[in-house]
Amino acid sequence: MTWTGRLLMTLLSLPTTCFSDRDPVDNHSSNPLTSQQLKSGEALLLSLPCPSDKCTVAFDGNDIAVHPHPKNPGQSLVVIATPLDTTVSAKRKLVTMTMPDGGNLPSIELETIEPDYPVEPLSVNPDLVTPPEHALERINKERTEIANALKAKNPHQPLTSGFIEPVPLRKVTSPFGIRRLYNEQLKGRHTGVDLRAAEGTPVQAPHDGKVKMAQSNWYTGGHIVLEHGWGVSSSYFHLSDIQVNVGDTVSQGQKIALTGASGRVTGPHLHWGIHVNGTPVNPLQFMADSTLLFSP
Repeated sequence: MTWTGRLLMTLLSLPTTCFSDRDPVDNHSSNPLTSQQLKSGEALLLSLPCPSDKCTVAFDGNDIAVHPHPKNPGQSLVVIATPLDTTVSAKRKLVTMTMPDGGNLPSIELETIEPDYPVEPLSVNPDLVTPPEHALERINKERTEIANALKAKNPHQPLTSGFIEPVPLRKVTSPFGIRRLYNEQLKGRHTGVDLRAAEGTPVQAPHDGKVKMAQSNWYTGGHIVLEHGWGVSSSYFHLSDIQVNVGDTVSQGQKIALTGASGRVTGPHLHWGIHVNGTPVNPLQFMADSTLLFSP
């Protein structure tokens, strides 16, 4: 069972008397309801013991969206993402729940750990490491467009099922979170997973969604962004053929593109990314945890 599953079972195993007819809890005490470790760059699908219209939830002191639980009417669900390269000061944060009468439910402490992500050396076209002057304006414009596409416009739109793989999962050629060394220059972190796929392999939508980006970019090549709900978006890079347009609504399993080798690549593959409210998280972990959430 994944750590998400263990946390869900921990919460659901608590007696209901813990959440009613009791004095408010000091959410800053050293003994919160539960403490959980999670890796930087992962998403937490957290079930909470109160209906979505009956409690306000904050993470690290900031209110976050609360969703109706997909299976349990008496519970709610929040989606929390932990960024890569979490700083020391951000390693421990509290999830707090407040009821309409002002009473607090027991808090949940989340501790983020930074795995020892490896360094991956890659050899690519030098222009894609240090781009020529004439490309800089285009690159900056595309960065802004990508950031805007990843901003959730309908965060309260519910997810309705677990995610499925966009292409057959034959092999992960480059995992999530690694440090990328392009032509011996460190150029940041890998914010998705690279999946082996011959050029022209059909790419399917992992969940129902709306197309937020469908264009060719300098670094990412043929690039699609889908918004799905709960603040979750998915991205696809290096496509050879884009078969949807911005504003289209797509269904889970619908073909949206063909894989390719466009942009900054060493060969044909699919880069698949998942973002939660703009924060990149491990797509394979998110797929597994969303499947667990919606399983019977």
